[in-house]
Amino acid sequence: MLIAINNPTFGTKNIASDTETQENMRLETEAFEGKGVNTKSRVAQKRIVLANAPLPTTESWIGGDDRERIYDTDLSPWRMICSLAITAPNGHFMGTGWLAGPRTIITAGHCIFHSLMGGWASKIVVAPGRDDTDYPFSKFPSTRFSVLEKWGKDQLPDFDIGCIHLDQDIGETLGWFGMASLPNSELNQKRINVAGYPSDKDSGRFLLHHQDLIVDVQDRRIYYTVDTFGGQSGAPAWIQNSIDGAPMVVGVHAYGVGGTTTPNLNANSAPRLIPEVIDIIKLWINEAKPT
Repeated sequence: MLIAINNPTFGTKNIASDTETQENMRLETEAFEGKGVNTKSRVAQKRIVLANAPLPTTESWIGGDDRERIYDTDLSPWRMICSLAITAPNGHFMGTGWLAGPRTIITAGHCIFHSLMGGWASKIVVAPGRDDTDYPFSKFPSTRFSVLEKWGKDQLPDFDIGCIHLDQDIGETLGWFGMASLPNSELNQKRINVAGYPSDKDSGRFLLHHQDLIVDVQDRRIYYTVDTFGGQSGAPAWIQNSIDGAPMVVGVHAYGVGGTTTPNLNANSAPRLIPEVIDIIKLWINEAKPT
């Protein structure tokens, strides 16, 4: 059974998943487009790759840089992706997160708790849809965080997932991603999207997107040849089955090639959203609802 633990200032009890489930079982949650005006990005329809799209005629080398800057960050789905400004005992850091519910931001566990940061973050400022110095939906500070226990206690990379709890229902306007735990056959050799705020592009001020192939699927990790860089940790790794289909997150981007555990596999990776992880995220979402 997976358990989640909270930062010391949170002041609430630990959260545990109710059931244990197998990695290959299917579990999905619905995406929500939000109530904002002009919700869907036309650029997204051109740039987001569909899961079953044909492979490109030329190979996309992970060593190159095929990421593209997103300009209409005030539209869906880009506005559901957030720049994170992290304050911790050992300094200031940056990362990426994404909306999973009205008040719930999912990110990598190491954006919230890490020994190199000096432990728990003390404050994280969430900026949905940031574009350079433009914050189309303002910024939202938080001091309440949770991570999976196996990350918080042992920093096991396959459990590198955490949550930022907000006080405002920003997802009602901006929308949120759906989540999916899918069988291996529905992930392996499919196309996947990752978008976040990498530090190598003007210190994480711009949202960049790339899409490519899932090259390996393991029980708790998804590997892909999508180009990424530091600062994109916590970004949604999502698949989409049609142009008008919902974006469904299947992993939380957290590692570059250096984090690959499989020999001779040159790929970036995300801890996989398996059913028991989605169960905990759903509990985080329900816990954040106003009383």
